[in-house]
Amino acid sequence: MNRPTVRISPGGTRRGNSAPAVRRVRSVSPPAWAVKTDFCLTALGDSLRIESPRTAGPTPPFWPSRPPHFARTSRLSRNRMSRHIRTASRAGATSWGHAAIGFALLAATGAFLASRPQTARADDTAVATAKGSVAKDADAKDAAANNAALVEERLFSSVKYLASDELEGRGIGTKGLDAAAFFLAAEFTKLGLRTDAVEGTPFQNFKISLRTQLGPKESNRLAFVVPKGEADKTETVDLELGKSFTPLAVGGSAKFDLPLVFAGYGITAKDEGYDDYAGIDVKDKAVVILRHNPQVDQPGGLFTTGHGPSRHATFDTKISNAYQHGAALVILVNGSAEIEKQIAGHQRRWLESTDKLAAAHAEFKKIENPTSEQLAKHREETTKLSDEIKKYAQRWQDATDPLLEFERAGSDNNGRKIPVVFCTRAAADRVIKAALGKDLATIEREIDAGAPAAASVTGTEGGQKATSDASVSTPPVATEPAEAKPDDGNSKKLPKPTPRSAALGVCRAVGETAVTREDASVKNVIAVLDGEGPLADETVVIGAHYDHLGRGGSGSLARGSTDIHNGADDNASGTAALLEVARSLATEKNEGPRRRIVFMAFSAEERGLIGSAYYVNNPVFPLEKTVAMLNMDMVGRVSDNKLIVQGADTADEFKAWVEKANETALFKLTHQPGGFGPSDHASFYPKRIPVMHFFTGLHSDYHRPSDDYDKVDVAGMRKVVEMVTYVATQVAEKPERPTFREGKQPAPRRGGGDRPYFGSIPDFGEPVDGLKISGVTKDGPAAKGGLQGGDIITMLGDNKIGNLEDFDAALRKFKAGDKISVAVKRKDEALKLEVTVEEPR
Repeated sequence: MNRPTVRISPGGTRRGNSAPAVRRVRSVSPPAWAVKTDFCLTALGDSLRIESPRTAGPTPPFWPSRPPHFARTSRLSRNRMSRHIRTASRAGATSWGHAAIGFALLAATGAFLASRPQTARADDTAVATAKGSVAKDADAKDAAANNAALVEERLFSSVKYLASDELEGRGIGTKGLDAAAFFLAAEFTKLGLRTDAVEGTPFQNFKISLRTQLGPKESNRLAFVVPKGEADKTETVDLELGKSFTPLAVGGSAKFDLPLVFAGYGITAKDEGYDDYAGIDVKDKAVVILRHNPQVDQPGGLFTTGHGPSRHATFDTKISNAYQHGAALVILVNGSAEIEKQIAGHQRRWLESTDKLAAAHAEFKKIENPTSEQLAKHREETTKLSDEIKKYAQRWQDATDPLLEFERAGSDNNGRKIPVVFCTRAAADRVIKAALGKDLATIEREIDAGAPAAASVTGTEGGQKATSDASVSTPPVATEPAEAKPDDGNSKKLPKPTPRSAALGVCRAVGETAVTREDASVKNVIAVLDGEGPLADETVVIGAHYDHLGRGGSGSLARGSTDIHNGADDNASGTAALLEVARSLATEKNEGPRRRIVFMAFSAEERGLIGSAYYVNNPVFPLEKTVAMLNMDMVGRVSDNKLIVQGADTADEFKAWVEKANETALFKLTHQPGGFGPSDHASFYPKRIPVMHFFTGLHSDYHRPSDDYDKVDVAGMRKVVEMVTYVATQVAEKPERPTFREGKQPAPRRGGGDRPYFGSIPDFGEPVDGLKISGVTKDGPAAKGGLQGGDIITMLGDNKIGNLEDFDAALRKFKAGDKISVAVKRKDEALKLEVTVEEPR
């Protein structure tokens, strides 16, 4: 079999070619992961590079065409190579690849030193800025300054590459994300770190949802069973896919034959005293729900916010609320306000285009003898305007009852299995009229007007209309108008809207949905600096996430942008810093540290800390012997010399070490308490592992395409690297492991939100039916109520919980001081607990 080999070049060139000549000096087996991924290590002159042995032409698309800096072979001493070889041989057969790296690098060092002058040289990418070698007799100050320049050059080079357009924003499912992973693996390998910790590779692979697609036409069907007129007679009305209805990507796949219930706008708003589900039973039924909210766009309306749509109007909230109430199918329908708004918009644009066309003709008529150029320009202008008029005329016509696009409500069901479809107003009206004797427009007006409901809505049984109090939502009607919410300062009071929800008699929804989800394989990249001595089986984790947003999407703050989001600060900066910390610790001395140091580059952090959550649920090294986790996220924008350090209170020793390191760095430190936060350290803290998170702060480019490499502060990054390296050394070398402490939680803040404090930490590592929690805050409501890390919350009060959105929406229905019944699944045991929630935090 043709196996990849390590090839060494003395640095010569082929005739007529500036590229270094490749001469085979020695052949040894590369690490297992390089074999599995069809890569080989190649030493070209001063650098090491990973290539694909089967690619004779262009560089593989998943590997950078222009890799940035590479470690000088001469920096890895013979003694250090020998140590790696000894370590690998002691570790056994699974580390023979690592031993091979040591032999190869030792051979590379010998070949290099034999063919080059014995002087220190800078990395290839640092030569231009280093301005030559440091003389042997230079004083220590000059040497330190030069070393700092080299560090900053490497940091800049790594950030520039990771944040290049070539890597496509390192989004999930992109080749650029894979290229970044292989780049990191290669860099770790060249530093002499062990890269075979996960089944012989540096890659801990896991799956994540990438995209959602509509299944085959025959598997996406919807029909309404409606009264035919005579007693006990019904007929089936089939809806056409793509014209009368469409499944939505936020829903699941299922076959159904369910009773229908009209649930108004699908809103439960305790504070506003409005509930579309009051008085109706939707458990295991299909609910028809209108978009938006009552009195939409009306100043002074109950749900008018003055700063955008009410949260009750969002798709997520409506679907979640239906799920919490036990619905088995959600059918969404346009409200009349939405249709009127779209028609008005298209009508306005159509009129504007016709006015422009008339104006263009009028201007052209003023020209007595137009030239050919003027004729051509006029023809081009009028053709363009005519096309616009046709376009807006068609949109005007289509807006009378538009279908929602497949992914318009979102692309992920977040673990829920409930199917969600969107149908035209005309199709829904046929059911509503047959069951209730009135159309949706009439019911919408009644809801807005707030008129009594008991005698105004009827249900149908066996085709006969009859009033039924049991099937009609009839909450108390306010005798005084609700206090109007200000919109523009001149709002008038409107009557409080009243729900008009009702069961729809014999009407049923029959059909099935097929929504397919494509997963992407992503990977954490793991490298190991093995410890030596009696503490070698204890682990220090140093981490940073290397993924970003790709071309935007739901996480982007540049709404609608499809430009590449390069994520230079978030988090190419932390990833580059991770490499430099690894370099510092790997080349610090010939013998290994007391404790094992594991460098982890996490993926899928931007999707909710998924990579780090996956690791702690599937640890490569025992968590009970993991003594600390240090995390770097967005460390590239030092402003006013400020550095934020979170978690120094999670171990007794941390703060003193940070303060000592800062005697050199001289940052203006801001300490934030606790170990929970929006980055990967939060996955480790619930496992009772001390954590520290290093962060230089937010900025206007955060999660936008403008977060580019030329804005990073490499001098500030270097100081962060030095601080993390110092703290990591203390953790790794001290005889005693850091003493874990429950960090303080933020104090309650008044008026800062409407969701009471529960005190649980969600676990995003694996999809489950419910909300899995990774831990609870010390002395928080959840902890006092008996919840534990690993529990799966399935009910909150009377609300069914399928994911984090359901939990968030359900929790908002309660207020501080309420005692909430919580149904929990703990392994194979079902528990009923009680939690008293506290003021928002």
